[in-house]
Amino acid sequence: MIILIRKLKSKLDEYKKEVDASANLLSTYCLGEALIPDTPEILNLSADFSTSTLHLKWNDRGSVFPYHLNVIWEIKILRKENMEIVKLVTHNTTVNGKDTVHHWSWTSDMPLECATHSVGIRCYVDDPHFSGHTEWSDWSPLKNVSWSPDSQTKVFPQDKVILVGSDITFCCVTQEKVLSAQIGQTNCPLIHLDGENVAIKIHNISVSANSGTNVVFTTEDNIFGTVIFAG
Repeated sequence: MIILIRKLKSKLDEYKKEVDASANLLSTYCLGEALIPDTPEILNLSADFSTSTLHLKWNDRGSVFPYHLNVIWEIKILRKENMEIVKLVTHNTTVNGKDTVHHWSWTSDMPLECATHSVGIRCYVDDPHFSGHTEWSDWSPLKNVSWSPDSQTKVFPQDKVILVGSDITFCCVTQEKVLSAQIGQTNCPLIHLDGENVAIKIHNISVSANSGTNVVFTTEDNIFGTVIFAG
């Protein structure tokens, strides 16, 4: 009988802790009748320029939540100085009483050297214990990555090998005004980026000769280029 009473008391204590934690959570996160998570913060944003891949890392601050919850993250990728949104995705996770660092990667269809890329995140907490209105958090402060140009390489990607029929984007990073661009003998329309930087997009690329296919950007005084191998 004494053992049973002790077990019941232990269960009541655990329940009281959960209720207290829930109350603390709601007092921290609720404004009126709305559950609004704190603004998330990105821990790190890094770039693998060789693969045009961004690597994102953030902490979910899960220790604030005393029980298992589903969390929806919205991740936005912006490009260029005018913050053009090029990707908006959702990423689902769970929290369960402890902080967890999450990782997410994204590969750009444009070489990362071509323009500044920025990332922001926000979250939505699905809390079945809360009967009020639930809202998205504010967007995190943006993190960005950009290329530090050198004096040698102007056109990206360099010496790329891809499959026939693929789509690929090339860009020229320069302070000179680009007058024209072509792949092989075909002229391509210019896509204007930041400053004098430009890009061209090739759809369904044809097979290359053994020596590759030249991609050339022409300015008033210079010619910049690379070679693409499609096979």
